[in-house]
Amino acid sequence: CKYLLFLMTPAVTVFFFFSKDILLVWLGPDFASKSAIVLQLLALGFFLNSFGYIPFAAVQALDRPDLKAKLDMVMVPIYAALSWTLIGRSGIEGAALAKLLVTLVDVAALFWFGPAALWSRGALGKIAALVLGGAVAGRGLLDWLGCLGQVVSG
Repeated sequence: CKYLLFLMTPAVTVFFFFSKDILLVWLGPDFASKSAIVLQLLALGFFLNSFGYIPFAAVQALDRPDLKAKLDMVMVPIYAALSWTLIGRSGIEGAALAKLLVTLVDVAALFWFGPAALWSRGALGKIAALVLGGAVAGRGLLDWLGCLGQVVSG
């Protein structure tokens, strides 16, 4: 887990903190102003999902591929209902949030299904705390930078 954390954190940090700049260069100012939060949410989901491969492989190695299949059968209707609700309320941001929430539940369930060594040392809790703490700190920093830019510009 620590090597994956070491490799994934820089890439996701760039996409999280510079989402608006990346979208501005890539797709222009209109798209960037409306979609930066979407890229941030998807980057967090990508970060979480990368850790899901560890327990997924462990569950497969335990000869229990049925657990992931059953999890997917349960998560599909939940994802559909959550997406329907959040897209109706928040548009594309709601779709990204729904994907992030479903990914979080999926990864947590995979860690739970995996051998005790995966979750007994608190790996999932550390990853979740890191992601949530980074999201809160990053969002606060982005808001602060936005306020600072408004003060400087007039």
